[in-house]
Amino acid sequence: MKPIESLDYIHKKSVNGLRWYYNIASKVIEESFRPSVTSIIGRAIPKGPALETWMKNMGHFSDVVRDTSAVIGTMVHMCIEDLLRGIKIDEQYMRDIIGRYPRRIWVMKMDEEELMYKLRRYMESYMSFYDKYQPTIIGNELKLWDWDIGWGGQTDQLYMIKNKAGHNKPVLIDNKTGSQQTEKHLLQQTAYKILLEKMYGIEDLEIGILYVRESYRKDPTHTLKIGKPDVDYWNDVYAMFCRMMGDDDMPKPKVKPQPRKEFFLNLNNEETTK
Repeated sequence: MKPIESLDYIHKKSVNGLRWYYNIASKVIEESFRPSVTSIIGRAIPKGPALETWMKNMGHFSDVVRDTSAVIGTMVHMCIEDLLRGIKIDEQYMRDIIGRYPRRIWVMKMDEEELMYKLRRYMESYMSFYDKYQPTIIGNELKLWDWDIGWGGQTDQLYMIKNKAGHNKPVLIDNKTGSQQTEKHLLQQTAYKILLEKMYGIEDLEIGILYVRESYRKDPTHTLKIGKPDVDYWNDVYAMFCRMMGDDDMPKPKVKPQPRKEFFLNLNNEETTK
């Protein structure tokens, strides 16, 4: 299978708390907007009582913990993405990506050295996966969008991996640093699989979740969950999102009226000229 490059003409934009993907090469860009898979899931599927209990227990500190975990997850994704591009991931690289984020996000939980230590442990966890499976990278952070499909998104990695019979199979993998929520995470992969198959005609595509962690005691470990896509469940979630957005099909972002950028009062009643 030949490598796939990400599409440069697919861009993303946040509008009213949702992420949207759109085609800048379109004659009517507004019609090309597609909600992201993660935004659809976040809006249509309730967070559940477990998260509410956790936030109550953490109190005001919950924002710090949540935001720190999100930033670390983003940093790990960046490390894996660039590692697979042939870039050396060393301490200077990690300090550079740490410097891209305001210290206030993570400094209340740890100092820079502890953050570096966590990143290194997460990367050791990823390397335990890579060393075990020796995957061939086919696509890295692919932007997904199609006129005929009502959502868009961006994958982590598309690999060729040998199965137990020794045959190479295409496997779409999403990297996770947080809690193991396999059903919800495989739902995201199901939506990406539909797009990949439509865009590139990939056959027999499998989906999986790679849980990398930094909590191992001695040898680095990981968990790879290969699952079956649930297209019916995804279609139900997408239909729910459409109803919540007030659209039967292919919702578009609703832009709020914009306030003026300049304000002036002619207090002296002076004549103005255009």
